[in-house]
Amino acid sequence: NKEIKRLVTNMVTIVTIIFILYILFIKRSMVLNSIGAHPYYFAFLWLLYILCRVLDGLNLKIIFKFMGFRLKAEEWLGLPILTFFYSFTVPNAGIVTNALYLKSKHKFLISDYFSVGIMRTLTQILISIMIGLACTLLILRHNYRFLNELLAIYAMGLVFIAAVYLFSWLKVYEKMKLHSKIAKILSTVRVLLADRKLFWKLFVIQFFTLVAFSSRYYVIFKMLNNDPSFLRVLSMVPIVDLSQTISILPSNLGIKEFMTSMGAKIIDYPLETGLFVAIIDRLVTLIGNFTSGIYFFFKLKYSESI
Repeated sequence: NKEIKRLVTNMVTIVTIIFILYILFIKRSMVLNSIGAHPYYFAFLWLLYILCRVLDGLNLKIIFKFMGFRLKAEEWLGLPILTFFYSFTVPNAGIVTNALYLKSKHKFLISDYFSVGIMRTLTQILISIMIGLACTLLILRHNYRFLNELLAIYAMGLVFIAAVYLFSWLKVYEKMKLHSKIAKILSTVRVLLADRKLFWKLFVIQFFTLVAFSSRYYVIFKMLNNDPSFLRVLSMVPIVDLSQTISILPSNLGIKEFMTSMGAKIIDYPLETGLFVAIIDRLVTLIGNFTSGIYFFFKLKYSESI
């Protein structure tokens, strides 16, 4: 089964790459003209990408401090970057290698590291939905056509996450014979609910992460000669951000592009525009990952720990 799963993953990845390269080839003049007209934008996009990873690092630092571990500056800065660096090869590879690194360097249990991952993912989902819903309601007075679709998506997401939090708060997982992984998730949620100070720290960090992510997309929309309001971009970005929690293909390849295209369509832009926004952002991500990832790989002596 593992061999079949690996084969299917590799085939889908190859097909996705070929499709993206084909789209780039047939639209190469438009993309090259857009990039050529704004070359200095790439430096700004790279800085915004690094800012996103720094905020990820702060998120990691706060959670580890809450659990009684203090990470060095190069660790909480480098580990999120190395997560993305390794995930370009195999889905979730970065999470596994980070868990091995922390076990080797700090005797941090792998199961506890996965609990940290669950905590980060749950806060990301909740906060992204809340921010997306707030942005959608803020533009209600403009009566955009996409309002109903976004409201429906975020409302369903909010109902789902509220149900998870309610189950956790009532300790339903202790009364029911749930799968161990589900019980672990619900118990982790309860930890978040018990510490409001921790939750609000993570909320602020996730908010600024989404603002930085939205700024990347906003700049790329501008590069492609589109002029959306920043609020419209911010209203769709949480959908793309949530899609990054789905780890099926390496580096979420294809999934991010699909969700960005659908998000662009919802805010009244062509699917094609959304696809090019995602592809250019993917290029920026590649550059950012490999420049900073190689640095932290040697800085942390990563290979010796995994």
